[in-house]
Amino acid sequence: MFELFITMLERLGIIVTIAFILTRFKFFRNMVYLEKLDRKQQLTAIIFFGFFGIIGTYTGLRLSTETLNIDRWVIDLSADEAIANSRVIGIVLAGMLGGYRVGIGAALIAAIHRFTLSGFTALSCGLATIFAGVLAGMFHKKDKQVKLKSAFMIGALAEAIQMLIILLISRPFERALALVEVIGMPMIIANGLGCALFLLIIKNVINEEEKAVALQAQKILRIADQTLVHLRDGITAASTRAVCQIIHNDIQTSAVAMTNLTNILAHVGVGEDQRREGPVEKAFIKNAIKREKLLSSNIRRKATNSVLRSLLP
Repeated sequence: MFELFITMLERLGIIVTIAFILTRFKFFRNMVYLEKLDRKQQLTAIIFFGFFGIIGTYTGLRLSTETLNIDRWVIDLSADEAIANSRVIGIVLAGMLGGYRVGIGAALIAAIHRFTLSGFTALSCGLATIFAGVLAGMFHKKDKQVKLKSAFMIGALAEAIQMLIILLISRPFERALALVEVIGMPMIIANGLGCALFLLIIKNVINEEEKAVALQAQKILRIADQTLVHLRDGITAASTRAVCQIIHNDIQTSAVAMTNLTNILAHVGVGEDQRREGPVEKAFIKNAIKREKLLSSNIRRKATNSVLRSLLP
């Protein structure tokens, strides 16, 4: 049992690494932040966590109930074999973050896949996976403020219920009992830890985003405070140039230009020696004003890209 537990912890390293990589994707970050997902986002989350559940199955350990020998990789199962796996991690996180629909949807994908691998616990494990999605959905919170302790307890509880379902459904009972005695506690503890670790990764993603937003807000307020002094007397050639210089120095752009809808009022940075105040002639400048976004353009033939900052009145 102890050897199985250690081996499952090693496999958690694979799961956590994959989780870290997947949380870099934009859709996952959106799912973490949004209080309510639209249908497209729910479908994406279902596929994502369903796939994650399948990974948890394939990275499991194949166990023979007759010899109690452990095979480290799962491809298919014979009638007397079962899997000690981490499938429940993806399903529990799906329900906790996305709610019932996402939890049950991801569970169905992982459950159907598990059923196709056969083994005498195929039906019971499939049903237990679906139940884990329902269970996790009960603990879904719109503000996504799920505690690590809660994730551990829900993951462990989902696995404990799976052991009970195996005993109730899988036959012969003696083989099911022998299996649960071997894999029960290792799976309950390891998957509880896996759910907590996955949630910890998610919290780190949230913290990174919040720090980035806070730094941007701080920089914006600092720039606003510095430029306000120059703009109090109105928009003049001197004040706009001072504002451009402050922005250029603070956010380290290649160039900053300040315009109204028709004229360039000031230009600081790359191309400053060639760009004079006057009518807006360049198409890319007009496009920047229209779109109200940062755009890049080559002002010189051999110069690097410069950045045009449009500050509309």
